[in-house]
Order: sequence, then C-alpha cells, then structure tokens
Amino acid sequence: MLDLRQLTALAAVADHHSVSRAAEALGWSQPTVTHHLTRLGREAGAPVVVARASGTALTAAGTAMLPHARAIIGRAHRARAEVREFVELQRTRVTIAMFPTLAARALPSLVRRLEEEGLNVSVVEAEMDVVMGRLENLGLDAAFVYSTAARPARCPAGFRRIPLFDESLMVFVPTNHRLADSGATSIADLADERWILGAHVDEPLESMIVTVARRAGFSLRAGARSDDYRVVAAYVAAGSGIAVMPAGEARLQRPGVTALELRDPDMTRAIELLVPSTLPADVVTHLVDALKASA
Repeated sequence: MLDLRQLTALAAVADHHSVSRAAEALGWSQPTVTHHLTRLGREAGAPVVVARASGTALTAAGTAMLPHARAIIGRAHRARAEVREFVELQRTRVTIAMFPTLAARALPSLVRRLEEEGLNVSVVEAEMDVVMGRLENLGLDAAFVYSTAARPARCPAGFRRIPLFDESLMVFVPTNHRLADSGATSIADLADERWILGAHVDEPLESMIVTVARRAGFSLRAGARSDDYRVVAAYVAAGSGIAVMPAGEARLQRPGVTALELRDPDMTRAIELLVPSTLPADVVTHLVDALKASA
C-alpha cells in the first residue's frame, strides 16, 4: 500500500534533484529518504529514481507517479486543515468550482444558501480547463460544469456526473442588424457574419458553434475574442460581429444588442455537477438544491 511518506520523498527528490537535498528539506535522514523511495519502487513495480552524475532523477515510473503523489499530498494537507477547522467551528468546508458565465448569475445566491445549511464554502471561479485540472488533482469537492453535444465535459475517475438542467443558447446581434426584428434565426442564416468568439479556440462553446456551422455548409469568420460577455456585447453593439451567448445573458440589459433564439437543436448546453463518490450525500443534495434555486 502506498505510504504518504513515500510520496513525500518522491516529490522532494523531484523538487531538489538530490536525495541528500531532499532529506535536508524534509528534515529527514538520507537513509530514511532512500528507504521510502525503495519501498515506493516496490509498490510501483519499478524503481522510481535513478542516481546520475548530476544528481538524482526520476525514472519513467517515478515521473508517472509524481502527479499522483502531489495530488495525494495536497489532499492530505487539505484534509488535516479542514478537519481541524471542523473541530473548531463545527462547520464542514466544501470547495466548489464554477465556470464564469454561470457564476455571474448563480454564485452569490448559491454560496449564501450553502452557508445557511451550515457549510463553509470555498469557491474557485475558472474556465473549464482549469476546473477539470483542479478536479483531477483532488483540489475540489465538486464542480459545476457544462457539456455540449460537440464537447461533453469529461468526468474524472472516482467522480460521478449529476445532470442539473439544460440552457439554451442565443445569438446576439446589433439592434440595427437585418435580423434584429425576427425574434429567431438559425446558424445557416448567419453564414456571412463575423463572429465574436471566446479567448481560447478550443473552448467547448466554440467547438459546438464550429460543428453546427460546418453542418450548415460554412466555416466561421472569427473576429475579436474575449471571455468577458460584457466586452463581447460591446463588440456586438459596435457592429464588430455577432456572438452566441447563454440565454441567461439575454435577461441582462445590453445596450445596442438584440438576442435572437436559435432554431438549431444542438445549440444548448447541459449544466452538470461533478462530485466524488466520497462526498456525503447530504452535501451533494445541498449543492444540487442550491444551484437549482439560484440559477
């Protein structure tokens, strides 16, 4: 069975490139570090470090083990801190993540509701790739994510997916646009438009728009890029292009912008909650109920 000391020794050698320097940093003896590395190698089925003239390096097995080691060490430190906090305050801490467009509408109310249920809430507000990385490194108790037909959110090992609701997407055009008074349109009607897109080309929402556009027989003409919907709306109002946004954004006042429904059936995203199997059922229930009430 893996021992936290074995993983700590591996991480220290990775950081200091030397068994002796790792021992000094940990306050251990050099034989102790060597002993734990040897035991870890037995657990892994191959040595995890190798001595070289320049110092001590990780083997392929050690390199493969390192991200797991760092995640487990981090989770162990977090467990100790959170249990001590619980003993002192008698309140369970839960660390959650949420992507920005949902957070803008739901996060303040959700945090308040969870605190009313006796939880201490820590929040990570970040784009999907950052959230997924934190999940995989055991840095979160739960994450509110979204999936599209073109890019379902992956569910890390040990987590389960809880569907919450579907959110339709709308296209935002300038108020003087030729379609502004139509109320609804389809991607095929927008083939000649310039599109205001997210900051990163591999975002799930952009992947979905690209897929639907290709199905309609054209490729997107990309214009400006931004992850801030206030900036995106300003670009649209200025006539720099059109943009797809969640329907929730249509409820906000955006001067110079008109929101149109999209007739394309795939232009929706599914809001989901990813939780580990170890999260208590009552906490999961609080998360689900709070999000549905807030969003």
